[in-house]
Amino acid sequence: MKRASFCLLVCIALLFCVASASAFSVSYSEDQSAGFMWHYTISDETVLAVTDEGYNGPEASGGTPGTHRWTIRGLKAAEASVGFIYAWTWEEELPEPDVVYTFASDAAGNLTLLTTLGMPEQYMSGTLTIRLKENSSTGYVWTVDMEPQDSLSLVRSAYEEAASPDMLGAGGVHAWVYQGQVPGTVLLLYRYVHSADTGGTPDAEMKLTLVVRDDLSVYLMGLDGDYSMYVP
Repeated sequence: MKRASFCLLVCIALLFCVASASAFSVSYSEDQSAGFMWHYTISDETVLAVTDEGYNGPEASGGTPGTHRWTIRGLKAAEASVGFIYAWTWEEELPEPDVVYTFASDAAGNLTLLTTLGMPEQYMSGTLTIRLKENSSTGYVWTVDMEPQDSLSLVRSAYEEAASPDMLGAGGVHAWVYQGQVPGTVLLLYRYVHSADTGGTPDAEMKLTLVVRDDLSVYLMGLDGDYSMYVP
Protein backbone atom coordinates (compact mmCIF):
# COMPACT_ATOMS: atom_id res chain seq x y z
CA MET A 1 0.00 0.00 0.00
CA LYS A 2 1.56 3.27 -1.10
CA ARG A 3 2.07 5.66 1.82
CA ALA A 4 -1.30 5.70 3.50
CA SER A 5 -0.76 9.21 4.78
CA PHE A 6 -0.86 10.51 1.21
CA CYS A 7 -4.41 9.16 0.94
CA LEU A 8 -5.43 11.69 3.56
CA LEU A 9 -6.50 15.18 2.68
CA VAL A 10 -3.36 16.83 3.93
CA CYS A 11 0.07 16.59 2.38
CA ILE A 12 2.67 18.59 4.23
CA ALA A 13 6.15 18.43 2.86
CA LEU A 14 9.05 20.44 1.51
CA LEU A 15 10.56 20.71 -1.93
CA PHE A 16 13.15 23.17 -3.14
CA CYS A 17 15.23 22.60 -6.25
CA VAL A 18 17.94 25.25 -6.64
CA ALA A 19 20.46 25.35 -9.47
CA SER A 20 24.06 26.30 -8.89
CA ALA A 21 26.79 26.37 -11.52
CA SER A 22 27.08 22.61 -11.59
CA ALA A 23 24.57 21.13 -9.13
CA PHE A 24 20.96 21.03 -8.00
CA SER A 25 20.05 20.97 -4.32
CA VAL A 26 16.80 19.18 -3.41
CA SER A 27 15.26 19.27 0.08
CA TYR A 28 12.16 17.46 1.31
CA SER A 29 10.22 17.38 4.52
CA GLU A 30 10.44 13.87 5.99
CA ASP A 31 8.34 12.51 8.85
CA GLN A 32 10.43 9.63 10.12
CA SER A 33 8.38 9.47 13.33
CA ALA A 34 5.44 8.31 11.20
CA GLY A 35 7.53 5.64 9.48
CA PHE A 36 8.06 7.39 6.16
CA MET A 37 11.17 8.42 4.29
CA TRP A 38 12.22 9.66 0.87
CA HIS A 39 13.97 7.42 -1.62
CA TYR A 40 15.51 8.29 -4.96
CA THR A 41 16.26 6.50 -8.21
CA ILE A 42 18.66 7.48 -11.02
CA SER A 43 17.92 6.45 -14.60
CA ASP A 44 21.62 6.44 -15.57
CA GLU A 45 24.29 6.58 -12.86
CA THR A 46 26.99 7.29 -15.44
CA VAL A 47 25.31 10.62 -16.20
CA LEU A 48 24.07 11.81 -12.79
CA ALA A 49 25.24 11.35 -9.21
CA VAL A 50 23.18 12.05 -6.08
CA THR A 51 24.88 12.88 -2.77
CA ASP A 52 22.86 12.35 0.41
CA GLU A 53 23.48 15.47 2.51
CA GLY A 54 21.67 14.01 5.51
CA TYR A 55 18.49 14.35 7.54
CA ASN A 56 17.93 17.22 9.99
CA GLY A 57 15.27 16.23 12.52
CA PRO A 58 12.93 18.58 14.40
CA GLU A 59 14.03 20.12 17.70
CA ALA A 60 10.86 18.91 19.44
CA SER A 61 8.94 15.64 19.20
CA GLY A 62 5.27 15.30 18.34
CA GLY A 63 5.28 14.26 14.71
CA THR A 64 6.81 17.45 13.29
CA PRO A 65 8.67 16.58 10.07
CA GLY A 66 12.38 17.14 9.66
CA THR A 67 14.26 17.91 6.45
CA HIS A 68 16.27 15.60 4.19
CA ARG A 69 18.59 17.09 1.57
CA TRP A 70 20.38 15.79 -1.52
CA THR A 71 22.69 17.31 -4.15
CA ILE A 72 22.48 16.24 -7.80
CA ARG A 73 25.55 16.60 -10.02
CA GLY A 74 26.34 15.89 -13.64
CA LEU A 75 29.08 13.47 -14.66
CA LYS A 76 29.18 13.62 -18.45
CA ALA A 77 27.37 15.08 -21.44
CA ALA A 78 24.02 13.29 -21.71
CA GLU A 79 20.46 13.30 -20.35
CA ALA A 80 19.15 11.37 -17.34
CA SER A 81 16.47 11.54 -14.66
CA VAL A 82 16.20 11.43 -10.88
CA GLY A 83 12.94 10.28 -9.26
CA PHE A 84 11.92 10.90 -5.65
CA ILE A 85 9.54 8.55 -3.82
CA TYR A 86 7.93 9.02 -0.39
CA ALA A 87 7.23 5.59 1.09
CA TRP A 88 7.18 3.46 4.22
CA THR A 89 10.68 2.96 5.59
CA TRP A 90 10.25 -0.84 5.39
CA GLU A 91 8.87 -1.08 1.84
CA GLU A 92 10.93 -3.54 -0.19
CA GLU A 93 9.28 -2.72 -3.52
CA LEU A 94 8.99 1.03 -4.05
CA PRO A 95 6.01 2.58 -5.84
CA GLU A 96 6.34 4.91 -8.81
CA PRO A 97 8.13 8.22 -8.13
CA ASP A 98 6.14 11.19 -6.89
CA VAL A 99 8.40 13.66 -8.69
CA VAL A 100 10.82 13.03 -11.58
CA TYR A 101 13.39 15.56 -12.74
CA THR A 102 15.07 15.14 -16.12
CA PHE A 103 18.39 16.92 -16.59
CA ALA A 104 20.81 17.58 -19.40
CA SER A 105 24.42 17.53 -18.28
CA ASP A 106 27.24 19.01 -20.35
CA ALA A 107 30.79 17.72 -20.47
CA ALA A 108 31.76 19.94 -17.51
CA GLY A 109 28.90 18.56 -15.39
CA ASN A 110 26.72 21.68 -15.55
CA LEU A 111 23.04 20.77 -15.30
CA THR A 112 19.97 22.09 -17.08
CA LEU A 113 16.55 21.03 -15.82
CA LEU A 114 14.58 19.85 -18.86
CA THR A 115 11.28 18.58 -17.42
CA THR A 116 9.53 17.96 -14.13
CA LEU A 117 6.89 15.25 -13.79
CA GLY A 118 4.57 15.33 -10.80
CA MET A 119 3.31 18.19 -8.69
CA PRO A 120 6.26 19.38 -6.60
CA GLU A 121 4.33 22.32 -5.18
CA GLN A 122 2.49 19.98 -2.83
CA TYR A 123 5.76 19.16 -1.09
CA MET A 124 6.61 22.71 -0.09
CA SER A 125 7.12 23.33 3.61
CA GLY A 126 3.97 24.03 5.58
CA THR A 127 1.57 23.71 2.65
CA LEU A 128 -1.73 21.89 2.60
CA THR A 129 -2.96 19.94 -0.42
CA ILE A 130 -6.61 19.15 -1.05
CA ARG A 131 -7.38 16.47 -3.64
CA LEU A 132 -10.94 15.81 -4.84
CA LYS A 133 -12.52 13.77 -7.62
CA GLU A 134 -13.80 15.91 -10.47
CA ASN A 135 -15.33 15.01 -13.83
CA SER A 136 -15.14 17.98 -16.15
CA SER A 137 -16.65 15.90 -19.00
CA THR A 138 -19.99 16.13 -17.18
CA GLY A 139 -19.70 19.90 -16.93
CA TYR A 140 -19.26 19.86 -13.16
CA VAL A 141 -16.40 21.68 -11.43
CA TRP A 142 -15.41 22.63 -7.90
CA THR A 143 -15.67 26.26 -6.80
CA VAL A 144 -13.92 27.49 -3.67
CA ASP A 145 -14.74 30.35 -1.28
CA MET A 146 -12.41 31.44 1.52
CA GLU A 147 -13.23 33.24 4.77
CA PRO A 148 -11.44 35.41 5.77
CA GLN A 149 -10.21 36.19 2.29
CA ASP A 150 -6.46 36.34 1.65
CA SER A 151 -5.73 34.12 4.68
CA LEU A 152 -4.19 31.57 2.29
CA SER A 153 -2.43 31.86 -1.03
CA LEU A 154 -3.17 29.35 -3.76
CA VAL A 155 0.22 27.97 -4.79
CA ARG A 156 -1.21 25.79 -7.55
CA SER A 157 -4.47 24.38 -8.86
CA ALA A 158 -4.17 21.41 -11.23
CA TYR A 159 -6.47 18.80 -12.75
CA GLU A 160 -5.18 15.31 -13.54
CA GLU A 161 -7.22 13.04 -15.80
CA ALA A 162 -7.79 9.36 -15.06
CA ALA A 163 -4.68 7.26 -15.61
CA SER A 164 -6.28 4.98 -18.19
CA PRO A 165 -6.83 6.66 -21.59
CA ASP A 166 -9.48 4.00 -22.37
CA MET A 167 -11.77 5.24 -19.61
CA LEU A 168 -13.54 7.93 -21.62
CA GLY A 169 -15.45 10.28 -19.37
CA ALA A 170 -13.99 8.70 -16.23
CA GLY A 171 -12.95 12.08 -14.87
CA GLY A 172 -9.91 12.67 -12.73
CA VAL A 173 -8.61 14.44 -9.64
CA HIS A 174 -8.34 18.15 -8.94
CA ALA A 175 -5.63 19.27 -6.52
CA TRP A 176 -5.24 22.62 -4.76
CA VAL A 177 -2.07 23.57 -2.88
CA TYR A 178 -2.41 26.31 -0.25
CA GLN A 179 0.15 28.24 1.74
CA GLY A 180 -0.55 30.32 4.83
CA GLN A 181 -0.53 34.12 4.61
CA VAL A 182 -2.12 35.33 7.87
CA PRO A 183 -2.21 33.36 11.16
CA GLY A 184 -5.67 32.36 12.35
CA THR A 185 -8.65 30.13 11.54
CA VAL A 186 -9.77 29.80 7.92
CA LEU A 187 -12.95 28.33 6.44
CA LEU A 188 -12.88 26.91 2.92
CA LEU A 189 -16.21 26.13 1.26
CA TYR A 190 -16.02 23.74 -1.70
CA ARG A 191 -19.10 23.48 -3.94
CA TYR A 192 -19.47 21.00 -6.83
CA VAL A 193 -21.58 22.81 -9.41
CA HIS A 194 -22.23 22.80 -13.14
CA SER A 195 -19.84 25.15 -14.92
CA ALA A 196 -22.74 26.81 -16.70
CA ASP A 197 -24.48 27.61 -13.42
CA THR A 198 -21.83 28.23 -10.75
CA GLY A 199 -24.34 30.12 -8.63
CA GLY A 200 -26.88 27.30 -8.60
CA THR A 201 -27.57 24.53 -6.12
CA PRO A 202 -24.41 22.45 -5.67
CA ASP A 203 -24.37 18.71 -6.31
CA ALA A 204 -22.02 18.41 -3.32
CA GLU A 205 -20.65 20.71 -0.67
CA MET A 206 -17.81 20.57 1.86
CA LYS A 207 -16.63 22.90 4.60
CA LEU A 208 -13.02 22.65 5.75
CA THR A 209 -11.72 24.38 8.86
CA LEU A 210 -8.01 25.16 8.69
CA VAL A 211 -5.56 26.78 11.07
CA VAL A 212 -2.65 28.92 9.91
CA ARG A 213 -0.02 28.88 12.65
CA ASP A 214 2.37 31.69 13.49
CA ASP A 215 5.03 30.14 11.24
CA LEU A 216 2.38 30.18 8.44
CA SER A 217 2.18 26.39 8.25
CA VAL A 218 -1.35 25.15 7.47
CA TYR A 219 -3.21 22.35 9.25
CA LEU A 220 -6.62 20.79 8.76
CA MET A 221 -8.66 20.97 11.95
CA GLY A 222 -12.06 19.74 10.79
CA LEU A 223 -14.31 19.04 7.82
CA ASP A 224 -18.00 18.60 7.18
CA GLY A 225 -20.09 17.60 4.18
CA ASP A 226 -19.70 15.15 1.30
CA TYR A 227 -16.02 14.46 1.86
CA SER A 228 -16.09 10.64 1.61
CA MET A 229 -17.78 10.67 -1.79
CA TYR A 230 -15.03 12.64 -3.52
CA VAL A 231 -11.77 11.53 -1.93
CA PRO A 232 -9.60 9.86 -4.61
